[in-house]
Order: sequence, then structure tokens, then C-alpha cells
Amino acid sequence: MARQLTYEQRIALINKWKNPPGASEQLRLERAERMVKQAVLRHEPFQGLDITVASKGSYPNNTNVRGDSDVDIMVKLNDPFHTEGLAAWWFGQQASYAGPWTRQKLRREVEDALTTDLVVVVSSV
Repeated sequence: MARQLTYEQRIALINKWKNPPGASEQLRLERAERMVKQAVLRHEPFQGLDITVASKGSYPNNTNVRGDSDVDIMVKLNDPFHTEGLAAWWFGQQASYAGPWTRQKLRREVEDALTTDLVVVVSSV
């Protein structure tokens, strides 16, 4: 039969897990974020767009498992939709979007930016 932890034991375990990344892990996080940001900034279809690249998940939340965590990087297109005026928003209608940036297209372009740019960077080293 599995042993149940007390409330205090659970809190102690969570506090043990909840630590900021170590120095080498912090460098790994910063390097991953920098590489993604550079690839996105160089990708021609993203030129002139308001895009945020930032870490997310366990590292910024200090819930990473030391030495066994991946690095999650978010690429977010800011203000990607337009509504049919204020009335649509005010009366609770769905905001409609007729622009070119669907989730699928953004995902494809981010993948293209990463694979193309990283291949160029690695081959030029």
C-alpha cells in the first residue's frame, strides 16, 4: 500500500522542487530563448509584425526538475485579430478574423524559421 504524505510533507517536497534553475540551467534557458528569438526575427514573413518570444512553463515558474527539464519557448503573435467594430464586442458576438495568420500558418512559419535559421547557423560555424 502506498504511503500518503502529510500536508507538511507535501509542502516540504514542493518547496524542495520549487527552486530557480542553477547557473548552467539558466544559461541553457537563455541560449534557447535567444536562438528562437534570433531565428524568428530573421524570418522574412515575420518582418514588421509584433511578436513576443519568451520562456514559459517550468523554468520561469521555478517548478523545473533539475537536470531533467525541457525548455519551453513561446512565440506569440500580438494583436492578430480584428473585430467588426465595437458593436460586435459590446453585444458579445464572436470576434471574426479574416487575416492571413491562422494558428496553423503561425505554427508552420515558426517551424520554418527554426529549421531554416538553425541549419544556416550550424552550417556556417
